[in-house]
Amino acid sequence: MTIELHRMISEDISSSIQFEKNVLSEKLDVSLDIDGKKITLLIALNKFTDSLYVEDLQGNGYYSNFQGKGTGTFLFNTALQFLKNHYPDSILVSGQMSTVGDPDEPDQAEACRNFRSNFWQSFGFTVVPGDIGYEKVEAKLGELKIKPGRLLLGKFPCLVDISEFEEK
Repeated sequence: MTIELHRMISEDISSSIQFEKNVLSEKLDVSLDIDGKKITLLIALNKFTDSLYVEDLQGNGYYSNFQGKGTGTFLFNTALQFLKNHYPDSILVSGQMSTVGDPDEPDQAEACRNFRSNFWQSFGFTVVPGDIGYEKVEAKLGELKIKPGRLLLGKFPCLVDISEFEEK
């Protein structure tokens, strides 16, 4: 089974949700396309542990010009609405923060790590300490909260009800 949903945010910004479910796996991809640049959040169900894993948030790193502009918030708000409609509150959601693409300069690299930790904690995740670049985040789905009030690129709400997305 595949579900594909799409929504135009503006003339040059669109968002899509793709959910694939089969006997072996379940995957959720939520994307933003901004002037041809794609930012994507990837989440998968681990059927062996019956938990959700945030695989990656791509395209909005330090050098992208999108970090701190609401793109990650928009994507996770959208994903969280979908997850809360399809999985029980008791399911574990986890992930591992990555330093890939961070600057080499120590002060800037530390600022990026702090920004990343604060981002995930703002949704309700607990940061589990580890070696630098290997910190984990985890929470039960029911503990995670949607963040209203932020603006995507300073213009558009970071919270759009998924009922406003249309099937492709």
